[in-house]
Amino acid sequence: MSQELYYTRVATVRETQQFQRNFGPVIAQVLNSAPVEVVTGVKKCCKRKRVKTKSVLAPTELNVIQTDFEKHIAVAQEQKQVAETQLKVAAIATLVKSQENLMVSSPSVVAESIQRIIDAPTVQETNKEIKATFKEIKSQHTQSFAANVSVAVKESAIAVGFREVKIVQENLNLTRVIATNSSGQNLIAEVDTSSQVDIRTELIGYTDGSCERVIRAFDDELSVRGITTKVKKQKATNGVPQMPYAQKLAKPKKIVRRTFDDEAAINENEAQSVITIKR
Repeated sequence: MSQELYYTRVATVRETQQFQRNFGPVIAQVLNSAPVEVVTGVKKCCKRKRVKTKSVLAPTELNVIQTDFEKHIAVAQEQKQVAETQLKVAAIATLVKSQENLMVSSPSVVAESIQRIIDAPTVQETNKEIKATFKEIKSQHTQSFAANVSVAVKESAIAVGFREVKIVQENLNLTRVIATNSSGQNLIAEVDTSSQVDIRTELIGYTDGSCERVIRAFDDELSVRGITTKVKKQKATNGVPQMPYAQKLAKPKKIVRRTFDDEAAINENEAQSVITIKR
């Protein structure tokens, strides 16, 4: 009997400190070169901090950025600044306030995007650059978040006895973690970011009933690494693989029986997934 564990809407606080080192200097760099009116406006907008400022946001929670942006626009408008300056202040104040809640993989790209906001000469150009910058940050955050979750899955698999583990980036929205223990049993986990961050995990090759203990231990290790979820489901698969990759991995090898006269044909099959028995 094997087990499947499915996590829906993953959230983690695991990499907060690393994020602060990545994104904090970006904000400081931009503010150092920003016009005085922008810096002054940002300081006025950021007097009050968001609750739990050191919690890394799950990608599904990134709408808080747009909400903060709208609030900061209202504050900036009270300062009677020119229109494009109000937009710049609101955008940068949003990022300053969110700098401990987001992760970025390419700080220099984000810094250049923010600088283009500051340099924009018109309201139209400012709006354009703000949208582009927010889109870039959300994209980097989602991918960084998924990458960190994948590392947590890998470390958790190793902790419960799967010493051979590899992470495969299947496509932009899917990362697969493939783990194997000394008995040839497998733990397969997929981190999906197509709409939110989900983890689907399946154990393969268990026939002695120990799979439930292993999956519970794996779940505990994920918790140690800061993985929290909106929904968590566990079910027995009764030895029938559920995930497409698990089905592929569990597919029995084809057995071909040949005579010694078929030696040439046997050699041709050596690189294929065929077990040859010579008679």
